[in-house]
Amino acid sequence: MGTTTASGIPLSTFSFSALPIGQIIPVFFTLVFVVWTIYTIVAAYHWFRYANNFIVAATAMAMHLFVSSTLALYAVSAMN
Repeated sequence: MGTTTASGIPLSTFSFSALPIGQIIPVFFTLVFVVWTIYTIVAAYHWFRYANNFIVAATAMAMHLFVSSTLALYAVSAMN
């Protein structure tokens, strides 16, 4: 008797090789980019609107863009 999941479905019916990873990954990264863009716009608005010092707000925005861009590039650099 084969191994089953908690719901009684045989594990042999789950085939991870059948997942269209080539189609899922671009959609996932597009959604992440859209969320990041909205977050960046909202953060920039609040930093520049409510900051006491423009230089501090500009530095924070530059650091945010540099660090998040570096992390995003690092994440996608292993994709072929």
